[in-house]
Amino acid sequence: ASASLALGGAALWLLMGVSAGVVAATRPRSRIDRSITAVALLFYSMPTFLVGQLLLFFLFFQLYRAGFEFFPPGSYVPFTENPLQWARFLILPWFTFALMYAAIYTRMIRASTLETLDEDYVRTARAKGAPEWMVIRSHVLRNAMLPVVTMLGMDIAVSLGAVLFVESAYGLPGLGRLFATSLARRDFPVLLGITMYTTLVVILVNFLIDILYGLVDPRARIGSRSERAPSRAERAKAV
Repeated sequence: ASASLALGGAALWLLMGVSAGVVAATRPRSRIDRSITAVALLFYSMPTFLVGQLLLFFLFFQLYRAGFEFFPPGSYVPFTENPLQWARFLILPWFTFALMYAAIYTRMIRASTLETLDEDYVRTARAKGAPEWMVIRSHVLRNAMLPVVTMLGMDIAVSLGAVLFVESAYGLPGLGRLFATSLARRDFPVLLGITMYTTLVVILVNFLIDILYGLVDPRARIGSRSERAPSRAERAKAV
């Protein structure tokens, strides 16, 4: 349950943050830009447990009173058992988990995209007659995503602390809830096991992010042609 919550929330906050940040940056100082910035500041200032309670009140309790029972109150169905019910029971926890981080990424992507739009290669691509969507996709977004890749590993590690509040609010049987109950019972072996497991996950995620960074930015690849020492044939050819 914790893995489903963390991975689904990370995918959701990346989708919302990158989309909102690019839209705000391509329309600077417009109403859309100011609205997106205001919403991002709102969710950035709200704690996770408060977002969870508000979503439960408006999207579960009020809709349930009106006769709509789409959002369940709180439970968990494994993905291997029923993928549709798995997503249905996790949709509210995903939004609760992702809204604050989406606000952070919206502001970061907006600032990075605005900086990239002023680069010389962007003006050159526009001068060659490239469509705006191609300029954004091929030239702006790829370079603006470099800080996102760097921050993603650290944010996934930090977000494991927010799992505790989300799982407690929605009654999910995950590591966060187990950590809280073990702490109340002073079950130190379980607490030690959860801490070691979380540490291993953080190390593994940062290792995967380093590999992903090399795929996104060719300059960061180890042993690239520009960094490695020239071979004997290349030195002879240069002479």
